[in-house]
Amino acid sequence: MSLIMKGTTIPKKPKALHMLGEYLDKFIMDGTEVWSSFNRTRTFLSSGTFSVPVGVTSVRLCGVAGGGGGSSTNLLGGSSGEIVSGLDYPVTPGTDIVVTIGAGGLSDLAGGETIFGTALTLQGGTPSDYQGEGADRTSCGGIHYDGILVNTFYGGQASPFTDGGDGEDGAGEQGSGGGAGLVGGIGGQGRLTIRWSEGD
Repeated sequence: MSLIMKGTTIPKKPKALHMLGEYLDKFIMDGTEVWSSFNRTRTFLSSGTFSVPVGVTSVRLCGVAGGGGGSSTNLLGGSSGEIVSGLDYPVTPGTDIVVTIGAGGLSDLAGGETIFGTALTLQGGTPSDYQGEGADRTSCGGIHYDGILVNTFYGGQASPFTDGGDGEDGAGEQGSGGGAGLVGGIGGQGRLTIRWSEGD
């Protein structure tokens, strides 16, 4: 017997279960995190705790701090939060690690820090200092672009995960900077994805 998913036939055998991660995303969302038991990844969208699986001694991190807010006075957008991409960090199996996800900066304010225990602190993006144009971030989530200039208001800086907020009050997402405007776009909230290759 076989399972057919998204046009792909997979043998229905116990030893093939680990292969399902290539074809099936099993996501569980509770407002704090998204995780995939097949792909052995966990993405924090807000602060929480990461419990290191049994047998895991290293994790790979990809994430961003909160983006800076756009300006309401000088026409400049906010910068992206500091990023980490594909770096490995040692961990102890069975321990709990506190994860803090940085908030996006409000108009003219910096973004918050994204923190992984004592191993990593990413600084939030700076506000009101970015003149967005062109491609910017290519790590973690593909190629993304700074926010565009709209009616003389500059956009925010792109994050590793999404485009920057456009000028004229454009808000950022996923760590990108907010665009400038009459009020100033809010920076995007940070995020952190944790990957591991061993353990239960």
